[in-house]
Amino acid sequence: MTHYRATWSTLLRVITVAASLLCVSVAIQERHALASGNFRSLDFWFGVLPLALLIGTALCTVHGYSIKPDAIFVHRLCWKTRLPLQGLESAEYQPGVLRHSFRTCGNGGLFSFTGWYYNRALGGYRAYATDIHRTVVLRLRGKTIVLTPDEPERFVSELKELAPGTPLLDSDHDAGTDADGDGYTNLEEFLNEADPKRVGSN
Repeated sequence: MTHYRATWSTLLRVITVAASLLCVSVAIQERHALASGNFRSLDFWFGVLPLALLIGTALCTVHGYSIKPDAIFVHRLCWKTRLPLQGLESAEYQPGVLRHSFRTCGNGGLFSFTGWYYNRALGGYRAYATDIHRTVVLRLRGKTIVLTPDEPERFVSELKELAPGTPLLDSDHDAGTDADGDGYTNLEEFLNEADPKRVGSN
């Protein structure tokens, strides 16, 4: 089993910090109202709900992915979400594909980007994401899933090995070419930590 981290983009960090500060400040303000005696039942819920939101989204945050022969596992804080590889039609590293999306249901940036989204490029899709720049698009029968592993090209390559019939795609579509003419594809050299454009670096 190979494990990949789910690193946070700057955007996710900014949204999470700002939303967390807002939720905590609202909860503190309502607690002061309770202490001062100016308490209404509505104040109780205004104090509890922001903290419940923080705890709930923190529990659902994505902190990594692992690949097994039959499935991908999305690691949450207390559980894993299993994504079967059966029916996988394609895997593509497509940086920035989350841009220009709108959320139909789910979390829009508090600890993660998770739930159901839509944009013109992908149509409707399910996201388990933390970094909008490292997006891997998985197309399965009847659904599209977006993940953001810390090493997206290696992640896609490993899926290709596990599911040989799956088309291996990359952002500039040059993974299968041999830029320096040394007999190794660009992807093979990348995986061996060599320079695909320099002869003898493999």
